[in-house]
Amino acid sequence: MRSLQKLNFLESYRFKNSKISVLLMTIKAAIFMNPNSGSLSWEKKLKRAEEAVKRLKSIFWYNGDIEVKIFEEPTKTKYDFQLLLREESKRRDVAVIGSGDGGFGDGLNHIDKKCILGYIPLGSGNNIQSAFFLHR
Repeated sequence: MRSLQKLNFLESYRFKNSKISVLLMTIKAAIFMNPNSGSLSWEKKLKRAEEAVKRLKSIFWYNGDIEVKIFEEPTKTKYDFQLLLREESKRRDVAVIGSGDGGFGDGLNHIDKKCILGYIPLGSGNNIQSAFFLHR
């Protein structure tokens, strides 16, 4: 490595005898769990969220750091879930919805447009999972 420059939250590395430049930044992600979907207990849903954190870290490892927040407090109503999605996704790069088909639909309609949307199937039917050919 010849030089290292810091540009606010970005770091640029230039490799010797190469024009390759890699930008590293902190990815901000959030995992939103719907307490009313499916028949799993809240504890099992949180365990699935922790597994999703490991997956996110394996996906975004080359981008630098990933900061993941799991919203562990269950929301009381559908409106509260939608409001949480709308407000918190404004500050995130990735939003993962742990829910059934309805919660995933809320994610499509209420997360910030700049967010990458992820899905943890937790519903009883999981038609979205089948439609997108997602495997367990």
